[in-house]
Amino acid sequence: MSDKQDLRVVTPAFRVSFPNVFKPRASFKDQDPTYNIQMLFPENGEYPKDLKTSDGKPINLTKFGTDLKPLKRAMAAACKAKWGEKENWPKFKHKAIRNGTEEKSELDQYKGMLFINAKSKFKPGVIDYDQREILDESEFFAGAWARATLNVYTYDNSFGKGVQFGLQNIQLLAHDDSLAGKKNAKDDFDVIDGFDEDIEGEGFDDEEELDF
Repeated sequence: MSDKQDLRVVTPAFRVSFPNVFKPRASFKDQDPTYNIQMLFPENGEYPKDLKTSDGKPINLTKFGTDLKPLKRAMAAACKAKWGEKENWPKFKHKAIRNGTEEKSELDQYKGMLFINAKSKFKPGVIDYDQREILDESEFFAGAWARATLNVYTYDNSFGKGVQFGLQNIQLLAHDDSLAGKKNAKDDFDVIDGFDEDIEGEGFDDEEELDF
């Protein structure tokens, strides 16, 4: 059981991770499909300084705030509405704001980051910096920077008690390197017009030797 409330908050800029915002997906076999995203926030509040919007305009992400205090205040308000004064709040089994360095040390992009999961049964609106709707899924990818509106609510079920974030809408702010490691097609083909002889394997004078 969850207590949905109209506690809506706008996040600071975050780096997009594992986005699933165009089609609903179930994480487990018997789970209802949802739209979801993981949001990575620099723990030290410092953002890259050479980022650009999708149409090439320089952008300073610090203008959107650098800390998570508004989210924490909304979480506190939700808890107070559900359980009263702070001394009556239960001990939460799962944190809503999690430490990427500690929990996902195997993933480089999570080091030095705090991360939040947000999900919704309803499709979020996704727009770009100029407030144009994004329909091309390739424009919104893991590694880009965005901000989102979230609603905050409490839950009390078989998994325990705590606070969660509901995903409302998303605004793409800046492009960055893809976390998937896939290169842009333009980077692959802008200069390559044939096989580079400098990278031929040494010792293979006859193509018949290349048995693979």
